[in-house]
This record gives sequence, structure tokens and C-alpha cells, in this order.
Amino acid sequence: LAQLRLQDPHPAVRFAAAISIGRMRISGMDGAIGDALKDRDPNVRAAALYAATRLGMKVDISELATLLRSPDAGVRSNVV
Repeated sequence: LAQLRLQDPHPAVRFAAAISIGRMRISGMDGAIGDALKDRDPNVRAAALYAATRLGMKVDISELATLLRSPDAGVRSNVV
């Protein structure tokens, strides 16, 4: 179900799905999380980076530093 929610039209749902996948370390999600790393919403990308690291994927987390400087407080809080 979490993988399906990564396709949801609402970014908050995609964010929560990625966080859930990371927290539960659901195996077999590398492809789905890889797609989420390219999401148009910065919150979803941040959650996907979290999930990717929890799944042991090799990812560059340097985007998090950029997102921490976002003018959007919601983005900054989700990154932290």
C-alpha cells in the first residue's frame, strides 16, 4: 500500500508513504523510492532521501543542505 501511495496526486500522501517505507525498511522498494527521488515536490524528495538511506541505497544526500535553506518553513521542518 505504501508503494501505491507514492503515486498519489497529493504530495503530503507521497511524503508520508516515503517516510513509512523508510521507517519500516520495506525491502524491494528501491525502484519506487528511486522514482520518488525525482518528485517535483521538495518534501517528497527529502522523504525519499530518508527512505533511500534507511534502505541502504547509495544516494547523494547533499540536496538536503539546499532544502534546509528553502524559504518555505514546511520544507525546512520536513528536512530536519
